[in-house]
Amino acid sequence: MPTPLTKWSDSSILRKPRAVWPPIPPPRRSMADNLNDVKLLHADPRTLILNYQPLIRWAARKAVSANMIPEDEFDDAVQSVNIQLLVKVPAMQDNYNNTTYFITYLTTIIRNILKKLYHDARPLLQGDIVGPGEAEAGSDGDLERDIAIWEARKGFTQALALFHLKRERILLFLKLLYGIPLEEDDLLRTYPHASPETLRCALLELEEDLLLGTSQEIFARATPWLNRLEEKVRTPGAYYRWARTKANAVAQIMNKRLPGARFDAESLGAVVELMIDRPEEMKKIFAAQG
Repeated sequence: MPTPLTKWSDSSILRKPRAVWPPIPPPRRSMADNLNDVKLLHADPRTLILNYQPLIRWAARKAVSANMIPEDEFDDAVQSVNIQLLVKVPAMQDNYNNTTYFITYLTTIIRNILKKLYHDARPLLQGDIVGPGEAEAGSDGDLERDIAIWEARKGFTQALALFHLKRERILLFLKLLYGIPLEEDDLLRTYPHASPETLRCALLELEEDLLLGTSQEIFARATPWLNRLEEKVRTPGAYYRWARTKANAVAQIMNKRLPGARFDAESLGAVVELMIDRPEEMKKIFAAQG
């Protein structure tokens, strides 16, 4: 059972343990592999899911390493993912549009299934937490946790908005820093003058292996495309340090606005995860210019 958390001074309410990465990540997929995946998606989805058992088990192992799933529930989590994927086959057939590799699309779905397992076991930490005025009746401790998470999202929104024209780049780099899958809008907002082909190729490259490895490894893979998009020549370390600096800056602003908060570059990742689950709130950040 999770430890009761009722106040900002206990910052573990939003802190995510750093995952210990399994030693053998899923392999890269070629264009031919991707075409075969799409064919199986429509002709033989059960075989497709069987083919992706290494990815499913890797993702579940990552969830265990991050303390999202108990070790003794690993096999149950894998089975739950398989069942949910079978249920989602019709939707995947309708929604997959070939703009990214299928492995990227599937990884996001698997990740969301595992997150839901985690949230269902800990309903007070669901990404769909209500605001303080909408909270359902419950214990005072439950309400405090609801309010704390709602305030964290609000504090992040306000902090990021203070960076004005840099906020698009900061959000993109925060997603890279925390290994969160990118969306097309992330690149479009940050690099509006890049050619559509460059943006598409960058998205495919950055998405494919985004969840594989440490933050430094992610930036090492992202650097060639970041240099091309930004028309600069920078090192992975330079990009990584910039992201960490901005993460700390956002965290410090939140700490000033939220009494008792003690966010840092590590615990901020949990807040970014919460915000990604609330796209309507992210839109507000970019709606006002200046």
